[in-house]
Amino acid sequence: MARGLNPRKERFLVLECDKNLPAEEQSRFYYRLLDYGQFTDAQDNLVEWVESEDGAKNKTRVLNGTQERTVLLAGLIRFENFCDEDGNEIVYPAEQSNAETIKKAKLEALTALRPEWRKELARAILNAARPTEKQKGESVSPSV
Repeated sequence: MARGLNPRKERFLVLECDKNLPAEEQSRFYYRLLDYGQFTDAQDNLVEWVESEDGAKNKTRVLNGTQERTVLLAGLIRFENFCDEDGNEIVYPAEQSNAETIKKAKLEALTALRPEWRKELARAILNAARPTEKQKGESVSPSV
């Protein structure tokens, strides 16, 4: 049986650079799935190619800066245990009624992330809608 995604489900990512740290020292970045319109907008002009190395096929996705920003602003919900270089906790702003104020505050918070971390987060948000290999195997539909 095919199973749909829960777009309201909160997911989180621990950056690769934090995965070997004890859980209490890891920064967590919470996100949600993009809605269909946001997802397809993020796919516009997305560069994707397959490289063959030792017989393996790898897909490489390259987001331009606007796509990355769009994905992060739409999908990222909050940070947990993330501090600036002086040890001050960085708080990702919650949604408010004034869209322009919230966008400005979110962009300021995203500025604290290193470029490679922003890319890692954007990829995680986009890939959250894709099935894992295990899920692909579980959703086999019998032929009639």
